[in-house]
Amino acid sequence: MNGESLYCPTCIRSVVSEEGGCPHCGLTLSRAALVECSGVALGPTREAEMSHHVPPGYVAEAAAVDEEGAYRAMRSMSTLHLIGVRDRSISMRWRKKAREANEAFRDLVENLAAEENRDGFMVSVLDFHHRAEVMVPRMRAIDALRELPDLRTGGNGTDYVAALSLARAEAERPRDTFEGRPVVVILGDGGHNGPGDPRVEARRLHKVVELVVAVAFGEDADEDLLRNHIASESTYFWRIRESGAELRQFFADLGRTLSYSLQSGASPALGLHSLR
Repeated sequence: MNGESLYCPTCIRSVVSEEGGCPHCGLTLSRAALVECSGVALGPTREAEMSHHVPPGYVAEAAAVDEEGAYRAMRSMSTLHLIGVRDRSISMRWRKKAREANEAFRDLVENLAAEENRDGFMVSVLDFHHRAEVMVPRMRAIDALRELPDLRTGGNGTDYVAALSLARAEAERPRDTFEGRPVVVILGDGGHNGPGDPRVEARRLHKVVELVVAVAFGEDADEDLLRNHIASESTYFWRIRESGAELRQFFADLGRTLSYSLQSGASPALGLHSLR
């Protein structure tokens, strides 16, 4: 592209092919479209020194420019899609865990549906035991809050492969032009005992989403699987003991953090690190 470094509007990874294809997320735009949607958005003190291109919806502040002339791009998408994945296996009946998880997810969606987010969040909710199903198809957070069903336990197993595969299918649905890649939040309280390898399916999911937050609820949750394979990074893993109050507090904080990311234009990843 004549030596220019253009950036993918979806994931801010360098686009290197002449056809305008991003090697990271697979987004393909024509060269003309990439050139048209790229433009420098830097503070005046360093603008003359910078030759980077920033896609629309991103802002690079002068204060974020380091000594080597790099910048931190701040995401400012018009919409962010959250995919919630809830374990509804029979073990969730113990110690009222299903009720606690239900209230925690409701707290999360309620924060995303807040008026100050201006319908900036789309929400899908999936439940799984020995199979997975969509309980709330992709819709505005305010509508998802009304449609969100109570978590009803059952089944005769815990199939993480089915859950991750369905989450990937939901993430791959067509999205708005300026909608960022989805954020997935999965809550589990046990280990995988279905067919297939959830580690393989997790890697497939990671390729099509922004990040995956994994929450182990209780002592029996498979921490190795959730922390080291399902979560995008180990820093996006949380273990919540049996305390329902702790779970609800975490999900409420998560909702506020994602809301701040949307409103401020910061990457969701940056906000999640603040929860530590």
